[in-house]
Amino acid sequence: MELNISEINFPYRKTVFESNVEQNIDTDFTLPDYYPEIVKVLKCITEINILSAQCNDSGVKIGGQVVLTLLYFGGDDQPNSFTHTVPFTKTVDASDVVDGFAHVVPRLNYLDTKAVGPRKVEAHGSMALGVSVELVKGCKVVSAAECDGIYARADEISVAEPHNTISKSVFVEDDIQIPQTRPSVGKILRKCAKATVTECKYTSGKAVLKGDFLIELLYCPSDGGRPILLTDSNPFSQVLDCPCDSDDVSFDAVARVDSFELHPKTSIDGEVRNISFEAKVCIELAPYCLTKKHIVTDAFSGKYSADIVSSELFSESVSDRINDAFVCRKTMDFGEDNLTEIYDVWSTSSVDFITVDNSDILVKGSVAVNILGCDHDNQTVYFERPIDYEYRFEIGAVTDEIRCNPDIAVQAVEHSLNAGGTVDVAVELSIKATVFSLRPIKAITKINVDQSTLLSKSNDSAVILYFAENESAWDIAGKYQTDPECICKINGIDSIDERCNKVLLIPNVQ
Repeated sequence: MELNISEINFPYRKTVFESNVEQNIDTDFTLPDYYPEIVKVLKCITEINILSAQCNDSGVKIGGQVVLTLLYFGGDDQPNSFTHTVPFTKTVDASDVVDGFAHVVPRLNYLDTKAVGPRKVEAHGSMALGVSVELVKGCKVVSAAECDGIYARADEISVAEPHNTISKSVFVEDDIQIPQTRPSVGKILRKCAKATVTECKYTSGKAVLKGDFLIELLYCPSDGGRPILLTDSNPFSQVLDCPCDSDDVSFDAVARVDSFELHPKTSIDGEVRNISFEAKVCIELAPYCLTKKHIVTDAFSGKYSADIVSSELFSESVSDRINDAFVCRKTMDFGEDNLTEIYDVWSTSSVDFITVDNSDILVKGSVAVNILGCDHDNQTVYFERPIDYEYRFEIGAVTDEIRCNPDIAVQAVEHSLNAGGTVDVAVELSIKATVFSLRPIKAITKINVDQSTLLSKSNDSAVILYFAENESAWDIAGKYQTDPECICKINGIDSIDERCNKVLLIPNVQ
């Protein structure tokens, strides 16, 4: 009987490069003459946008920009702001990695800002760039083998078959209307945009994605009153090509805002009640198919000389999904600088580390709470306070390695000003992730049989006695190059996987 081999491709996702690098922020800028002179710097809001990250022969080339928004108290006795953008490029040495999906997570280490003149500002700091490269690789494995004297066992394994990450930029454009119940816009102090994915479905080779584009806008009224916070939400949708062999497809989907610009429009009567915006949103989709793979996990020859090669692979399956909200709370005391009014509160989040702790996924991080308001001297003041958090998600008993990369974002910030000047702050975090279980499996990758060469066996008995010590018929058959089913039959064993602790008859060793 000729050797009949069937093979399949076993894909798996592998992180081929990880590194943390530092990028300096050194810049200076001068405010135009039509801006009020700087009396006091309140805060320099720092936003880091990663615009591109690609693998090439020299490593991972990163392009991005640091957007600095200077909040300051001006000579007009009002809060003001000015935005300055600093582009940067960074090439990270990634050894021999020239292909794969590069992912960059930026984090601000520090930023020192000072006014060196009535209109000139210097800023010096650094940021950390967490760089990783993922690659979907494939390994040819044997799914079935038929040949005289070849014994092969196969298992059906449930896997989350990964596909290459899809990245696409979406442009969102619309107008923000200022309600008639609110004063018109004089000057914009702070702007912020967030993109969240609310739904992602697969149909006929396409990923249909829906999301929300959220805007926060703090502005000073044209009549010179107190700053006003305005929020706006705009839905967006996108269809992306996603060829998969299965209809049972799920996604890890993340959206981030790479750029956000505002364009106030002045009406005939001189008021600004309409502001157009343009935004670039980057969508990253990591698709995976929920399927089953039929794989030969062990094999041996009982008759001919054979070359049988195995390899250890990792079968990745979906263990759980996280779609949760977590609230960080803190009461903040500002000492003698008691607040009498709050104009704006916003927050950013960062993750320090993620680990598996007993039966929980543990995430530790912090949120930075920024407060802009007015003190008892009627002066505009700014405070920044951290809230450390610890989030746990129970996943039950852990027997395999766990992979989980949660997407954590600030969903909402609520605050209340108490009579004593303290502030109660609650920051709601949105936590989304797929929890993957990575189980090592033995897979046969090659079987070659030489039917011209019979196996040489040292024992010429037809039957031998063997004392099994917690061994299965399959294990023993592999040692003696014989049929495991025959061992079961003559010894009254129900299954080739049944563990035995007794004397067994081993037939047909020839």
